[in-house]
Amino acid sequence: MNVATALAQAPKASSSCVDVEVDGQRTMSYACLQEKLQEKAQQEAMRPRGGNSESIIEQAPNRLGMPTPATLSNRMGNNLGHSIKPQRPVEPVAPPPFLSR
Repeated sequence: MNVATALAQAPKASSSCVDVEVDGQRTMSYACLQEKLQEKAQQEAMRPRGGNSESIIEQAPNRLGMPTPATLSNRMGNNLGHSIKPQRPVEPVAPPPFLSR
C-alpha cells in the first residue's frame, strides 16, 4: 500500500479539539492543537512568496522614509533650488546689558 492510499483511508481529524476535565481541572488536547498548527504551517509554506515586493512599491513615499516635494519644500523654505542649506530664521542678538550708574 502506498502513502497516498494510506492517507486517503485514514480517518479524518475532527475540526475541533476536545478539552478534558479531571478533578475540576481542565486540560487541553495538545496533540490536537499541534496537528492544527502543523496544518496551517504547511498551508503557509505552500503559498507563493513573490507578492511582498508589490505591496512595498505601492506604499506612500513618506512611509518608506523618502522625501516628498511637500516635505522638502517645507524643510528648505525659500532656499529650495537656490542653496544646499535650509532656510532658518536669523538668530536674535541679545541687547547689551545695562550699565549701572
